[in-house]
Amino acid sequence: MAVDAICKEAVRYKLGFDKYITQRGYSGISAMVAFSGEVEFSAQDPNVEGLLGDKFTEGGMNPGLTITNKVSENEAVMHQIRNNSAKQALLGDFASAVDSAVMESADAHQNQMNQVLSNKNVAADFGRIVFDLLVAQMKAGQLDKGPPSSQRR
Repeated sequence: MAVDAICKEAVRYKLGFDKYITQRGYSGISAMVAFSGEVEFSAQDPNVEGLLGDKFTEGGMNPGLTITNKVSENEAVMHQIRNNSAKQALLGDFASAVDSAVMESADAHQNQMNQVLSNKNVAADFGRIVFDLLVAQMKAGQLDKGPPSSQRR
């Protein structure tokens, strides 16, 4: 993980890490970036080759977060995550919710969609990453904890 106070540099680090990972043929890992708003490079910025004309967002650069956010909107799946073990929750509606979220994000994540939907192992690994992100967000208080236990199914 690298930290930089300048959003444009954070974008450059993320792109550099992604390139390094791809060039080395690594799989199962990816770089993540965090920043607010949109980042856009101008001709006055140094070393902008390949960066002009693109608007970079945290969600666009971290496809797993976009999918995680879409899955978190599914109340039935979130109920299953809150009230079951990981093994049980992953056997419920979770897989189809991930598939739906991936397909809904098709414009931004065409390549990711092809990888996830064409390979059951990749889909399972990706699903587990999304699940772990949801649990981490719930523990950090970033997601609604759901209805009181007296109202849960």
